[in-house]
Amino acid sequence: MTPARKPYLISGINVEFPVNAYPSQIKVMEKILKCLNSSTHGLIESPTGSGKSLALLCSTLAWQKHNSSSKADETEDVAKTGSSSEENDSEPTMIFYCTRTHKQIKQIVTELEKTAYSQTRMTILSSREHSCLETPKDETRDEMCRRLRDPNLPGACSYYNTFTRTIKKHPFLPVHLRIPDKTPWDIEDLAEFCKAKTLCPYFLSREYLKDCELVFCPYNYILDEKIRESIGVKLNNQILIFDEAHNIEDVCRDAASALFEHEKLEDVKEELNEFINRYLNKENQFALQVSHHLITQCIKICEEFTSELVARRNEEAVNVAEAQVVIRHLDHNGINDLTLKQLKSKLFSLTTKDDSEFKDEYVPTLPEFVVKTIEVLINVLMLMIRHHIHYKVIFRKIVSKKTNFRHDQRRFYNNRNMAIFSESTSVHFCCLNPSITFEPIASAAHSIILASGTLSPIATLSSELGCVFKETLEAPHVIDSSQVLQFTIMNIIKHSLKNHIKIRRLL
Repeated sequence: MTPARKPYLISGINVEFPVNAYPSQIKVMEKILKCLNSSTHGLIESPTGSGKSLALLCSTLAWQKHNSSSKADETEDVAKTGSSSEENDSEPTMIFYCTRTHKQIKQIVTELEKTAYSQTRMTILSSREHSCLETPKDETRDEMCRRLRDPNLPGACSYYNTFTRTIKKHPFLPVHLRIPDKTPWDIEDLAEFCKAKTLCPYFLSREYLKDCELVFCPYNYILDEKIRESIGVKLNNQILIFDEAHNIEDVCRDAASALFEHEKLEDVKEELNEFINRYLNKENQFALQVSHHLITQCIKICEEFTSELVARRNEEAVNVAEAQVVIRHLDHNGINDLTLKQLKSKLFSLTTKDDSEFKDEYVPTLPEFVVKTIEVLINVLMLMIRHHIHYKVIFRKIVSKKTNFRHDQRRFYNNRNMAIFSESTSVHFCCLNPSITFEPIASAAHSIILASGTLSPIATLSSELGCVFKETLEAPHVIDSSQVLQFTIMNIIKHSLKNHIKIRRLL
């Protein structure tokens, strides 16, 4: 829908809006533009159905357009005068629009389509589960993708190989790799386009990231440091919008926490043992041996803290330990912040082949689940060592009914019905303070906007996230109180038909 009305002039910026804006939408846009102009953060509480998503999109995109024009004028002035400034050398400001689920992204893309900013260069960051065109059989999509990316192996992924060959030929993304006549687009549109062109939608969407102005993604792509690093997202001077952010504290805590099952740790140790016996050399010796030692110590800690726990059938027993106790145990066994940093820098050689140049000889790599387990463990331990007062380590023992068993798993029988029960243990490095995740992001970003229908109490939220939100708004609902009918319905079950008739008459 092309706006046929005059733009709204708010904080010195023309904001084009596809419909006549409600007063609450204008208030939302005013607060957002104040944040963007002053490079501060804001909390926007606006009821569901008040059109806050549209207000978020139009105001931020209008500011981005205005800012780009100002920078272009500055560049022209610099060219004439020969002077330069630090501001002029900074990277263009991108907008990251974060939602809780991929389904919500589709709804926001539909909203963007209604606006005058629908031609904004955009991309959607999604997992392989939502974007991969291949179908796995006895493995995860991540494992399948890693295996099929090697062109020297039979059955290599044609989508990925065509994509890499095209990118090698063109240093900049060629026009024919952009979705024609479809901006904005959603994940389904990209999948259809890539299937017709024999391209990989997962990697193409990340290629778009290099030259886009608007990025849609789930929360964890921004809040989880490991994911940001893997896809090359840099938050310096960027605008971050978290829509439906009423649960952001929990997401931040989860991003800085990790749970490991004893059984999975044993599987990782077994894979490392096999890899060490077959492929140990001077290049990978440090990474393999330290990884093996780290996993072994975590298994020992888990066994030590769960050995005296007694759990009944279909119940769990819990032991909560102070983080400092676990840190001392690890440090006593040679695992500290320095060791973890060194391991993190060396681990890459074991995990990923060079996608740009595949060698003729076989290059062994660790299975995907082993790599992910070690990476997550390194990250959470480094955070826990630095912020130990904000962590607890929770050990659990659970007795539950099982049908499949490992050979080394303890099991016993219930004499009454001969059902088989199994005992499993886990260790959970639990972050209690969401600011550990949020504070570094807030200090790097140009502005962060948290928006939801329920953010109150705002002061408590701000304190928990460890961030100062200079602009806050509790917007009224778009429906006036005079438009609301209030009455009490009595005996709805007994006289449901009569009440139904009465309600219809009242309405």
